[in-house]
Amino acid sequence: PLSWVNLDKGTIRFRIKRDRIHVTALHPALIPLFANLKSRGLEHSYEMPGGCLSAKFTEFFKKLNLRQYGVVFHCTRVTCATRLARAGVSMSLAMRYIGPSSTLVHQIY
Repeated sequence: PLSWVNLDKGTIRFRIKRDRIHVTALHPALIPLFANLKSRGLEHSYEMPGGCLSAKFTEFFKKLNLRQYGVVFHCTRVTCATRLARAGVSMSLAMRYIGPSSTLVHQIY
């Protein structure tokens, strides 16, 4: 929901594991996008597909023939962690974006 984006504070909230709420910094490059969406009176930044999100990713990966390589929904999280590290993003900031259960788990990613 766009109500979870606070442009004044530059933060965004996410619902993560076991319905916990995770608040993190909003990347500055996204502020114009969210400002535009809010100014248009929209309530959400996107429409969540019905059903289980990981099942939707599984269908997507099947269409791309990636399942044969063992690609699963969780791979997207690991890829994000890897790309942030390669881009020089600090581990503490990357952890705020990704929300791993511990520093060790993040380092394994």
